[in-house]
Amino acid sequence: MARFKGLERSVIILWAYDACNAAADRETLYVGMSRAKSVPYPCGAREACRRILKMAG
Repeated sequence: MARFKGLERSVIILWAYDACNAAADRETLYVGMSRAKSVPYPCGAREACRRILKMAG
């Protein structure tokens, strides 16, 4: 994610791993989700994706 700052892509696939802590990783998750021109797709464990989408919402 750190190398991706300032870049954009049409679609971003963001892997949400089980130990993902949306509060602690807020800045990194923001960079990952905000780089999509169209749609970010979080993938992974259902609960981890819910935490990420809740943080983004």
